[in-house]
Amino acid sequence: MRFHIAVVHRRYLELILSGVKTAEARLGKTRREPYASLREGEPVFFKQAGGPIRARAVASRVHRFELTDSGDLDRVRRRFERRLGGPSPYWAERAEARFATIIELDRVEPIDAAPAWYRPTNTRSAWRVFENGAGSPR
Repeated sequence: MRFHIAVVHRRYLELILSGVKTAEARLGKTRREPYASLREGEPVFFKQAGGPIRARAVASRVHRFELTDSGDLDRVRRRFERRLGGPSPYWAERAEARFATIIELDRVEPIDAAPAWYRPTNTRSAWRVFENGAGSPR
């Protein structure tokens, strides 16, 4: 089984934990994680940027979009904005995105400690994938 770690800013993590934000968005110019790797039913751990892993959830649905024309990003935003916690400057910051992954979250729960298999690394990646709970990302 794969495990995923998503690094998020504290304000977004708080919205996830409070139930206001029931989906996570990843937008980029390339097909990087989790675009191709995340599958429905896989666990996603949420690490606060510059802090600890604070939550666990299950990816209940995973939506992937190739943004090929100027209106595609706006259509994705309108469809998911409420589940993503409402209006955000994130969309304007990612206006050049060509790929979008929207992850609907289920069974969100706070956790007090990182999973036993987790080993912190000095990476700047905002999404990491671990195979079979192995201590280093693939």
